[in-house]
Amino acid sequence: MVQNKKMKRVNVPLKQRLEGAFRIPFTLLFWGAAGAAALTLHQTKPVPHDFIGLVRSPEVSVASAVDGRIETLPIALYQFVETGEVIATLDPAQIQAGIASSRAELVRLRSELGAERARQTNAELATGFDRAMELRRYLGDEAEARIDGLQVQGEIASKVIQEQRLSVRLERIRALAESGLTPFAQIEELELQVERTKVEIASERELLAASIEELENAQQRTDFYRESLPDSPQLDPILRPLELALDVQEANIDELLISARELIVRAPVDGHVASLTGHRGRVIAAGEALLTLIPDGILEVEVFLPEESLGALTVDDTVLLSSTLNPTLSVESIVVRIAPDVRALPERLWLDPQVPQFGRVALVRGAPALGLSPGQRVLVRQPGEVTPGS
Repeated sequence: MVQNKKMKRVNVPLKQRLEGAFRIPFTLLFWGAAGAAALTLHQTKPVPHDFIGLVRSPEVSVASAVDGRIETLPIALYQFVETGEVIATLDPAQIQAGIASSRAELVRLRSELGAERARQTNAELATGFDRAMELRRYLGDEAEARIDGLQVQGEIASKVIQEQRLSVRLERIRALAESGLTPFAQIEELELQVERTKVEIASERELLAASIEELENAQQRTDFYRESLPDSPQLDPILRPLELALDVQEANIDELLISARELIVRAPVDGHVASLTGHRGRVIAAGEALLTLIPDGILEVEVFLPEESLGALTVDDTVLLSSTLNPTLSVESIVVRIAPDVRALPERLWLDPQVPQFGRVALVRGAPALGLSPGQRVLVRQPGEVTPGS
């Protein structure tokens, strides 16, 4: 039988035992310091931010500049229109009625002025020469020159309406002729009418310039005669009501001229019709929207910053945009605006469909190089971040 031998205990020297005891705390201290340094580096290292954005196209609201009734609306929903294309015309009946009313009032004022001059002539024959009557004659010349100019302006407003309507009709006939639906003879006839109307407008403008010159000369003669009088009143009590009535008519005709040029509504930009709020026969007020356009090729990206990252982006920051369909292609862009308020993010971006998320919206300029479409999701990164898959 093999006898079990008792193992002898080896005595460790005291010096070696003390060295081992001191080595353990130093080891623990080293690893503790290394862990604290790693934690500090992790906390101070910039945290990369990835945000989700949605591509949108800004809408342009097109409104009428004057009150009126929509006469034609030759466009359809989602139709593409070019800059300057006619998208609506307003019925000129209201403006034409205003022009006719102003013409009638000017005729009445001219008759009133003629009656006053006749009374003045009779008074001179009865009493002889009078300085006040002579001044009134000069003021009458001014009033007559004003009436002449206002009547010409009324004619110009009427001709402008006619020229615009003919031009719009000519554009439509040309489009039909290109499709073979209308003979080209109609185009030639309309072109002649448009050209003749333009010539008439130019002639009326020459008459207006002559009337303005005559008015200035009459005013100079009045001022010269006033200076020769020892005590001349600034206002004539008899002709003053006529002057005030002419002021009113001048304001009316100026407004009619402006309105006459705004009867044709044209597209301000290239784009697609997103919505139609107007329709033929509807009466609209100045500034009321007729339709909205989505400009062609102008895109923006709405970036949604969660509550924990509200300060991650600022205006004019540079960011990298990449499509979620091709995240390896990135294009630089800049932050244009940041909303001041916190609002609910779109439901499609919630992590949990039952738990709404809140954040701030930043607007980033779109990048045509990515070929983005409205409604598409876009990944937004800050420069220096690593793109997945690279």
